[in-house]
Amino acid sequence: MNSRTRSTSSAGQPPGAASGSYYEHEAVPQAAGGDMVFVNLFRAPPGEPMRYPSTYAV
Repeated sequence: MNSRTRSTSSAGQPPGAASGSYYEHEAVPQAAGGDMVFVNLFRAPPGEPMRYPSTYAV
């Protein structure tokens, strides 16, 4: 396993819960194909990883 690889548990999430966010993620050209989970989709700069304070609020 790569030292930068992280895994998360999806326990308690309904099957397919991430599919909606996947399609939103892929609809933003700057974010499409990226491997970051929390990226700016609706604010500038699009496709850039979100900063900790923003992800903490999520």
